[in-house]
Amino acid sequence: MFSNRIVQGAMVALALLALTAGAVNAGDLNPPPGPVAPTMKTLDQVEPRIAVQSLPSNGTATHAITQPGSYYLTGNIQGGAGQHGIEITTNNVTLDLNGFAITGPGASSGGGLSGVRMPGFRENVVIRNGAVRNWPGFGVDARIDIGRIENIVASQNGAWGISNIAGAFTTHIVACEAFGNTAGGIRSGSVAVISDCVSRSNTGPGYHAANGSVIRDSVAANNQGVGFLVGASATISGCTAQSNDVGGFSVGIGCVVQRCVANNNSGTGITAGARSQITDSVAQSNAGPTAAGIVAGEDSTVSNCTASANGSFGIRGLLGTSILNCTASGNTGVGISLEGQGRIADSVSRNNDGGGFFVGSGSTVTGCNAIGDEIQGFRIESGCIVRGNNASNSSGSGFRVTGEKNRIEANNSVDNGAHGFAIDGEKNYIVSNMASGNSSGGYSVGFGNNFGQFISGDNIVITSSNPWANFLQN
Repeated sequence: MFSNRIVQGAMVALALLALTAGAVNAGDLNPPPGPVAPTMKTLDQVEPRIAVQSLPSNGTATHAITQPGSYYLTGNIQGGAGQHGIEITTNNVTLDLNGFAITGPGASSGGGLSGVRMPGFRENVVIRNGAVRNWPGFGVDARIDIGRIENIVASQNGAWGISNIAGAFTTHIVACEAFGNTAGGIRSGSVAVISDCVSRSNTGPGYHAANGSVIRDSVAANNQGVGFLVGASATISGCTAQSNDVGGFSVGIGCVVQRCVANNNSGTGITAGARSQITDSVAQSNAGPTAAGIVAGEDSTVSNCTASANGSFGIRGLLGTSILNCTASGNTGVGISLEGQGRIADSVSRNNDGGGFFVGSGSTVTGCNAIGDEIQGFRIESGCIVRGNNASNSSGSGFRVTGEKNRIEANNSVDNGAHGFAIDGEKNYIVSNMASGNSSGGYSVGFGNNFGQFISGDNIVITSSNPWANFLQN
């Protein structure tokens, strides 16, 4: 009896709970005023983009984008006879290739047709995510002012793989690859940014960027033109030029080249115009009788760089250049050459066939080391200060002074194949130097020079009568 009462009470409680829950969850049975509207999204709301394949031809291209919007490919596009692939004639467009390819009739088929073409300059255009290949003209022939070209692979086209033509500017070209194109790989207008790209095996240059551009973390390899051809006031950082036929980097006036590598190019590794900075870079094994490692224009700075095994100079600076904390080794020409009126400091030249350091007139050389170079360790023209340097194991003289009015002070010349110091010019001032173990003797000083007395021997006590003496040890 008692158990039955408990069961009956529990059933009543459950029934009341169910009624209460229903009252709480029930909605308003009276609809809001106004017409009833659908609650589901339309297909256009789910996918607001427009399929490119739904667009008609405009007579010059297989598909024409004439209105602003976001467009995408639903499959590969094969270019029609005598037509470009896709033509963009309006601003504010995003074209997503969606991983598909736009393929032309072949690079040699003629007609100058391009995969993606813009007949005029447009703003806020993005082209991305796919391949463009085998067009007789450009892969991408863009004229974008403010926009992006990203994740595009352009190959086997008759002109440039990717071109944002000169005159277009402030466009990013990101994570693209261009290979096997006839005119060149990637070309950009002014104030562009090119990053994380690869340009290889093109008939022309790997990259051609106009003034004010930034190129970073990109590679140019096996191009028949120069790897990077860049205008004035540009910055190139973290890039590699490998095995290009006309040189690695060729940049204009006022550029910055930093953390770059030029290797095995058939031409000079890095060439920079006047007033440029080249820092933390390496140029090695660049071949050819005139192929230097690094050449810097007038009033430039080369610092913390290494140049080795190049076909002529290791590092060459034109008038007014500063070469600081650099190393040149195993080059066919002079290790480090300064045309004049500049500065070389804290640098090393080793085993160069054309000599260690060439110091042009009006320059200062301090804290440098020439080791095992052919011809001579240092060759000095006129009006220079040469202080605190070391020359050893050269096949010729350690220091050879061909000009006049130089100050040769506190240098060390050891174990060279000719004289320690060969002073051929006049009106030079030679003091406080040290020569030891040189095959032809310590000093050969011509007529008309000023010098401290020469003191030979060991255990010499320097007195007030010879504080500027030049010393000689066997």
